[in-house]
Amino acid sequence: MINIGKYIEIAINWLTEHFARFFDVINDGVGGFIDAFQDGLTWIPFYVMILGLALLAWFKAGKGVGVFTALGLLLIYGMGFWVETMQTLALVLSSTIIALMIGVPLGIWTARSDRADKIIHPVLDLMQTMLLDTSRFVFWFGTGTRRFRNGDFRHASGCTADRSGNPSSPGRYCGGYPLIWRYFLSVAL
Repeated sequence: MINIGKYIEIAINWLTEHFARFFDVINDGVGGFIDAFQDGLTWIPFYVMILGLALLAWFKAGKGVGVFTALGLLLIYGMGFWVETMQTLALVLSSTIIALMIGVPLGIWTARSDRADKIIHPVLDLMQTMLLDTSRFVFWFGTGTRRFRNGDFRHASGCTADRSGNPSSPGRYCGGYPLIWRYFLSVAL
């Protein structure tokens, strides 16, 4: 029987030992970004946040959704889970921003370069399909699970969203005209 877990553990231990400084820098950067988001969201008074989110829901989805949002958030506040809710919102927003900051440029790059696509696409496929052990991932970055969640890397990052499989997709071999960049950006998102 092949015990692949043992070899993965050896590789992770080697990476942790030899690249600790690199992972510390990533941990400090991502942790600082998330902490700043959390501080900003918890600084805003709850009633302002509830009003803002309810109005946003009302304008985007209708009166009923806005009222339901306000009532749901008031319930969360009344149950004493407001800080935890803002921490969760900070994690979701910061992870989305980080994924887009990485994924959109990679998506545009892979759309414009067959060589980049041939390298990045299999890596993303592997990351998407393999089962990641969160504890091993946490050891790499030295963060708690509240800071780093794993997920669907290909789609969350936007890296391959613009690969339609059609080599003649519009703008594929064109220069950096604003319309072309808007196309790549909209498809990557």
